Amino acid sequence: MHTLNEKLKALRGQEKKLLLEILLTISEVEKTKLFLQLAYPSLFEYLVKEIGYCPASAQRRIDSVRLMQQVPDLGTKIAAGSVSLSQVSKVQQAVRLAKKSGTLVSRETKQSIINRIENKSPRQTEQILAQEFSLEILQAEKLVAQRDQSLRVELTFSSEEMIILEEAKALLSNSSQAVSMHDLMMDLATRFVKSRTKLKSAADSAATRPQQNITIVPSQNVNTVPHQNVNTVAKQNMNSAPLRMSTRKIVLQSQQSCQHTDPVTGRRCNSKYFLHYDHIQERQFGGSNEAQNLRLLCGNHHRMRHAGG
Repeated sequence: MHTLNEKLKALRGQEKKLLLEILLTISEVEKTKLFLQLAYPSLFEYLVKEIGYCPASAQRRIDSVRLMQQVPDLGTKIAAGSVSLSQVSKVQQAVRLAKKSGTLVSRETKQSIINRIENKSPRQTEQILAQEFSLEILQAEKLVAQRDQSLRVELTFSSEEMIILEEAKALLSNSSQAVSMHDLMMDLATRFVKSRTKLKSAADSAATRPQQNITIVPSQNVNTVPHQNVNTVAKQNMNSAPLRMSTRKIVLQSQQSCQHTDPVTGRRCNSKYFLHYDHIQERQFGGSNEAQNLRLLCGNHHRMRHAGG
């Protein structure tokens, strides 16, 4: 398995070097205007129709080629994998927006931006660009009517609020196959409406229900079991019964993510999505439902374990 892992890493390294070579070749195509000789009106049309890139991939490569001409070490960063084509494309989009508003971005500023976004996530890159170009902070909700009578909703959340929402998405994924912001909002709204309408219905029923006098009569035929047998039976029933909610909460709070660990590298999965409760010692071999015999595994690692992986 780890030989396969090393092979893929080696191929990824070759892919990054090949990517740089492709970008340098595209740069030559642009300089020599080869696309014009081949009857294409633009480099973009050439890359899509002649070379076979999808429009988004073609645009990312064009953005990277043109920024490489102004930021000398960008190609090295792309080859190293510390800056991605999608990041570069976001930078170029921001530069074009600035130009439309009458602000020209210098080469020095572009170099500074590339240095700042190195090894950053897509969201972090967007935040850096928003700060650099002083992009307007949108707070108000925006509702856009669409032709099928649906509404497109735009909302703005702070970084602290996004942490809470991402945590809620992770928790929802453990009981749902679909995990998107839309699914999260609908799940929360549906639960809220059901809880409120259920409480209201229960209150209305209680108000109209006639009072009843109930007398509890103790049973005269109670089968008693010796104390030690009761404990044994209870333990067996507990191990074969579904996990208690209190036990689930203890395990979830103490572990919070997938506990599968690579025995060679020591790397833990730590995924918070689609978590399963897994018995360390399986119940069929005497494992209990106690918290100390349980661990969280993501869906893929749980299936892998029970498939013999």
